[in-house]
Amino acid sequence: MTISLKPAPGDITEYAVYWGQSGCQNQMGAKNGHLVTIPTKSAKNQRLKHLVDDDTEVPDDTTHLLVFPKNKFGESKYCRSVKFTDYDMKKANAKKAVETDDEL
Repeated sequence: MTISLKPAPGDITEYAVYWGQSGCQNQMGAKNGHLVTIPTKSAKNQRLKHLVDDDTEVPDDTTHLLVFPKNKFGESKYCRSVKFTDYDMKKANAKKAVETDDEL
């Protein structure tokens, strides 16, 4: 799975990506475990990409990926989310995929 994010505004230093048990209703999501923190420094005006290994453990009840911006003051309590489906490679012979109509 590849996580691809829009270029960050100047004050955002990182994006914290979490597994989620729901989307970002009212801009806040239910976290279900931390996945990765992606620094924004090296990608000025470029999409940020992070590859997640196919054998990465997905917590039970995960339905979304949640992305929280971070800056020098800490992590925002507001997020953006995309629906997530964990395909069983043995049963479906497919890779994990993120299904979304929206860009993060």
